[in-house]
Amino acid sequence: VICRIEKGFKKNPGALVESASAMAAHLTFDLSRFIADTFIPPIIRLVRSTDDNSRALVVKMVQNIVNRCSDGDSLLLLANAFQDLLTGKGGALSQWSQKMSLTECIRALIIGVKKVDRAKASEIALILVNAILPVVQKEAHDETRLLMFLTIADWMVLIQDDIPVPLMKAFEEGISNKNIKVSTGYLLIFEKLFKVKVELRQGF
Repeated sequence: VICRIEKGFKKNPGALVESASAMAAHLTFDLSRFIADTFIPPIIRLVRSTDDNSRALVVKMVQNIVNRCSDGDSLLLLANAFQDLLTGKGGALSQWSQKMSLTECIRALIIGVKKVDRAKASEIALILVNAILPVVQKEAHDETRLLMFLTIADWMVLIQDDIPVPLMKAFEEGISNKNIKVSTGYLLIFEKLFKVKVELRQGF
């Protein structure tokens, strides 16, 4: 079945994404070994799609796939693919709706990453946070920008130990941004981190 889906994705990913997503939701075996060759290529193509329905379906497929993936290295490959999309490798995403769908896929990835060891989760989190930051400051669409900031906040929670100095410096500069909507986004990140630390202390 997986082989047929892979062949179908190469011909017309949009026609198969819904059935592939449903299949992934109901399978009982691990999909880790299929991430690289079967799922990443159509995910990249469909996130770039100008069709709203195709992008909505690929977000759902990512959610279902990562639920069936337990291997950190496979999830890292998916994170790297999202990083490439954010940095414009292969062409920049020109529409806010494409960036919104990509951000929703990145949020969905957290589901799987929370299941792997902390070191790998932290590695993936750093990759994605560093990739989103340059994009969010330039994003003009309010809803997309807000979702990106919320996504950064969720990933920051997974970073082990102290926040790297360059990242902390970027946050401090962001809070001082003249655009109030941008500076408020950075404050949201710190608010989320503060709440998590308080909850951790209360747990002991």
